[in-house]
Amino acid sequence: MADNSKVWSPRLGIEVKMALNIACPMIVTNLISYCIIASSLMFVGHLGELELSSAALGNSLCSVTGFTVMLGLASGLETLCGQAFGAKQFHLLGVYYQTSMFVLLCCCVPISLLWWNMEPLLLLIGQEAQISNHTTVYMRTMIPFLWASAFIQTTIKYLQTQSVVMPIMIFSVSTFVVHVPLTYLLIYKLNLGYLGGALAISISYWIMLLQLLVYVVYSESTRAEKTWTGFVRPRLDVIVLFLKLAIPSAFMIILQFWAFELLVLMSGLMPNPRREVSLLSICLNTAGIEFSFPFGLSAASSTRVSNELGAGNARGAKLASKVVMGISLLQATVVASAMLILRDKWGYAFSSQTEIVKAVSVILPLLALGTFMDGIQGVLGGILRGCGLQNPATVINIFAFYCVGIPTAVLFGFHYNKGAMGLYGGCICGSITQLVLITILVAMIDWEKQVTLAQSRVGEKTKVPAEKTRQVEEIYEPLLTA
Repeated sequence: MADNSKVWSPRLGIEVKMALNIACPMIVTNLISYCIIASSLMFVGHLGELELSSAALGNSLCSVTGFTVMLGLASGLETLCGQAFGAKQFHLLGVYYQTSMFVLLCCCVPISLLWWNMEPLLLLIGQEAQISNHTTVYMRTMIPFLWASAFIQTTIKYLQTQSVVMPIMIFSVSTFVVHVPLTYLLIYKLNLGYLGGALAISISYWIMLLQLLVYVVYSESTRAEKTWTGFVRPRLDVIVLFLKLAIPSAFMIILQFWAFELLVLMSGLMPNPRREVSLLSICLNTAGIEFSFPFGLSAASSTRVSNELGAGNARGAKLASKVVMGISLLQATVVASAMLILRDKWGYAFSSQTEIVKAVSVILPLLALGTFMDGIQGVLGGILRGCGLQNPATVINIFAFYCVGIPTAVLFGFHYNKGAMGLYGGCICGSITQLVLITILVAMIDWEKQVTLAQSRVGEKTKVPAEKTRQVEEIYEPLLTA
């Protein structure tokens, strides 16, 4: 027992440190990404109601039809690059990186056309003509942002799977420092109005991209393990391999985003639409801020699990998943508790209307429950992406949100007349279903089988040598037993 404790503490401490070294910079990066969009909207909000409505709707549509798609597709690299890096097949990272970039850039073409021709679609769903026109012009100005996002998301995943995340955080912060005065300059000094907000976002993302690319080129020239061996022509077999993981990865993310966006649309059909839309918007903005934490932890879980599986270390992957889960439980508890403590004050951050503030204080305990579950399921999703189990996770999300969550939201919100509280409560039912099913899926993972699958993906048998296996078992046995 004494011998186990000697090994237990140092090894556990190392794993916790490795997870936090990935998670903390990614949390900051996600918060900065949110702040770039939010700060532009704050500047635009002082121009007038039409400008604010158009920019808010434009940002929402750009997010659900563009940004989340880029983010989701790029997440396929978490499996491929992570396992290749763990297997020390460094040259494959460059191949997967270029393949993903090719696929995402191809996807940018139809999305750009959609954004350019959004006005007829907005009119078709009943939006006012003036708002439809202004929103479409705003989204056209955001098209450069879309193309930059394709490059940025693939580059971030490429670096993240190598545990190179500190530069990403530094470049995010430096971009935000430039973004705020740039937004003010374009909107007020150059008199570009609300379009200045969209242009500032696009320019800022290209600044971020240039910093990332310069770093990638520099880092490749100074290290022995080359992940970039030159430009390669897109190969059909590699594209198919990437798409098999990227498409379900995208659906894992966008299905949940779209479900909550549907709540906003449904709230507009209620007897008091302004109040219900405002209340749900506050809930979703709050959820967007707090989700930066589990999203950063999910990056840590996917990276650590995929690296260990690629290295042929099933026990290491299992330990990594348990460590990040422990951190996520602590984080979720702290954030949810803070929301409960601040429930009577939080509404003032978004509105000065007493009615809205009181409504926020009533719905916030429900939001805290959702926050707690997000903190856990985000990490579970990262574990599944690290293993390459995106397909069953996608099926779970479809069932949880579109067979349970949305129908329950309609039932509570409209049939029982519970308003925004009922709508959000319905989606919380979907989140509970999702969490239960994903927890069962993760608990059933055969880690030895995942090692075999990882080896088949990287095309190299990287089984840990017998002597190292014995050492690994001595280290991990007390941890996994505990």
